[in-house]
Amino acid sequence: MFHFAGADKFAILKAVGADSRIGGKCLLPGYGFGGPCFPRDNRALGGYAESIGVKPLISMATDEYNVLHCERIVEKKLAEGHSDYTFTDVAYKPKCPVAIIEESQKLAVAAGVAQAGKKVTIRDRDFILDMVRAEYGSLFEYEEVASLD
Repeated sequence: MFHFAGADKFAILKAVGADSRIGGKCLLPGYGFGGPCFPRDNRALGGYAESIGVKPLISMATDEYNVLHCERIVEKKLAEGHSDYTFTDVAYKPKCPVAIIEESQKLAVAAGVAQAGKKVTIRDRDFILDMVRAEYGSLFEYEEVASLD
């Protein structure tokens, strides 16, 4: 994996997004992709490709890199050396108005940190916390907030 010290991630993504075939709407540094749509559709495309005899290299690589990216963020968080971590706004996209945590990369990172033995608090709105509790149970501590402003 390449690492370029001092590289401006925002400038790089702005340059990539300047290509009209890509666009900059969803190009942001940080957590990987998640949610109910793109991961599912990417895997479906791969499944279709296989069904017609085409090896889905791009679909597979996209999913594999997303997992590796999550693992790298977990490693970076753990390297901070804290005993407690708080993750706020953990739905699959920022300030999501509906309770969708499916494939939330922030939650995947939080789970990785908690599974490494660190105390992790999930700080979010009640309807998001209800979904997180249902999926992760006592892995996390929970803190309810009225809004994310």
